[in-house]
Amino acid sequence: TGCWSVIHWSRGRAGKWLLLQNESGGPMMEQGIHLLDAARYILQDDVVQVHAWGSNLIVPQASDLTIHDTVQANLRFSKGTVGTHVHSWSYSGWIFQIRFIGADFELLWNITANQITGTVRGVEVRYQAKDDPYENELAGFVNAVAARDQNLLRCTYADACKSFAATLFAVESALTGKVQSVPREAL
Repeated sequence: TGCWSVIHWSRGRAGKWLLLQNESGGPMMEQGIHLLDAARYILQDDVVQVHAWGSNLIVPQASDLTIHDTVQANLRFSKGTVGTHVHSWSYSGWIFQIRFIGADFELLWNITANQITGTVRGVEVRYQAKDDPYENELAGFVNAVAARDQNLLRCTYADACKSFAATLFAVESALTGKVQSVPREAL
């Protein structure tokens, strides 16, 4: 789930491109891709099918805002896992999290708070990271570029393209309302 007050703070302040569907790709492409990428990484699986819907119930579209303010996507992964992603730019606060649920576990990764909470086989889990994940991510990327060593990165360019393809088809599904299958050649 990704919810940010993007529309409220960016209208009239950020570059106009951010709120234009044909320029930014909207919430899914601009930010949702990172949550899909993290889910793919943790599941070690690819999205093969997506059905998404978009709405503008809170912030109506206009000439300076052609994106959906909220997008919800159902995802089917190749190994059979199904997931749901909700992304809203109309919320007035910040929520950036991924919830994993299975037969004997429920974990919430709150990326904003940099913590994981939940239960595994009835045992409570609570982990609070002390470092800054964004700083670590940027430092790792800069080090990999400086060393010209892709092995220092957690995923390859080809793997990033898989997240891009899944997100692209989620955007297409939200615009058309139709189920989209991610072509095998994109995987």
